[in-house]
Amino acid sequence: MLRRHFLLALIVATPAVAWGQAEKAPKSESADKPAEKTVEKIENTDPDRLARAPVVLRAKLIRPLGGETGVHWYQMKVIETLKNTVRQKFGPAQDVFTANRIGPGIKADPGPPAEECTIYIEPIVQRVGTTDVTHWRLLDGNSTNGVSHVAK
Repeated sequence: MLRRHFLLALIVATPAVAWGQAEKAPKSESADKPAEKTVEKIENTDPDRLARAPVVLRAKLIRPLGGETGVHWYQMKVIETLKNTVRQKFGPAQDVFTANRIGPGIKADPGPPAEECTIYIEPIVQRVGTTDVTHWRLLDGNSTNGVSHVAK
């Protein structure tokens, strides 16, 4: 009971400030000028793909895991995380997949190369029972958009 009265007294004793009436910090001369947009540059990345992918990793192929009906899985050794806008940590290995249509005249996706490269991945969430499982797909489902900057 005392806690409730203490909190009530604290709320009542605190001076109320209406929205927009709070004291504002004095303007500086630099605040009058429009802020310049800075483009983040990260080594070994493509700026367009970097902007589109939530996760960008520097990685190397450990082994292909197989697959069927156009979905192929690969196990990648994570060398460095270049960008991560999700809550998941990556490494030392990460499974990723490619997904492309199959049929006559459609070439199979070669997947990530054996050399060190930059991979751009996006989450694909699948409901399994009552839980959500996150799988990681190369950007746009193929290695053409999902891989760049292959080491020579």
